[in-house]
Amino acid sequence: MAGTKSSSKLFYENFLLESLLEHRLEITVHIHCLQFDGLEPLDICLSPTQQVRAIKDVILKEEPANFHHDTMVVTYKGKHLEDYFQLRDYGIQDGARVDVLVEQRQVWVVTERDEHYLVDVEPSISIWHLKQIVEAMTGVSPQDFELFLLNEKLRDSLELSDYAVKQKSKLQMVTKCT
Repeated sequence: MAGTKSSSKLFYENFLLESLLEHRLEITVHIHCLQFDGLEPLDICLSPTQQVRAIKDVILKEEPANFHHDTMVVTYKGKHLEDYFQLRDYGIQDGARVDVLVEQRQVWVVTERDEHYLVDVEPSISIWHLKQIVEAMTGVSPQDFELFLLNEKLRDSLELSDYAVKQKSKLQMVTKCT
């Protein structure tokens, strides 16, 4: 029996090998931003234990003006990846291609009559400019209504980003009494 391995020893060696492969210090991930021509594919090194959100962080460092966490969708082999899961949870290995879809940021404007309007916006849009867009949809002059987020009045001179407005947030449109 010399030279043969017991099944338990073989199992243990396979377990160690799998553990070593799973806990590699770094993996290279190829990032491709879909629907955005200005960003070349990126190759980045990440730990398998890092969260998917780390991929978005890298893109934000490259193009901070064009992206925001909640407008990026990360996919691997066609599957949507959740931000707070680790790369290894999805079986992402060295040399993997990860796609990032950049969505247009949108907010809902809800009137007092419970009419819902979906508006495409940029985080840097001023509240005043947003009100002008809402006017085109509703016919109500910007001077005649206010916008609120979670019961906080949005000031015309500030931007959506000043209020940390998220993707598909609901803004309440309240007409002024005249």
